[in-house]
Amino acid sequence: MTFTFASAIKLIKAGYSVKREWWRSPVHVYLEEFEEVEPCLAVHTYEGKRQPGWLPSQCDLLADDWVRVDPKYVAAIREDDEVDEED
Repeated sequence: MTFTFASAIKLIKAGYSVKREWWRSPVHVYLEEFEEVEPCLAVHTYEGKRQPGWLPSQCDLLADDWVRVDPKYVAAIREDDEVDEED
């Protein structure tokens, strides 16, 4: 099931990750929380990096091909990131 960016934002605020249907894994957008500043949108990139401050393009805003990313998949990616940071 696909949906609009307006619905994607609601899912992001509820703690889910989303992506455009055609984006390759592991790319997805989520809400990055910080201790001393406001939360912001972030993207997990093709290279496996976290990029806070992601801004959707006009095409992203108007698209109706957004999908929710499986939370188990996101958890596995984040575990891998934590292992990489310890190395």
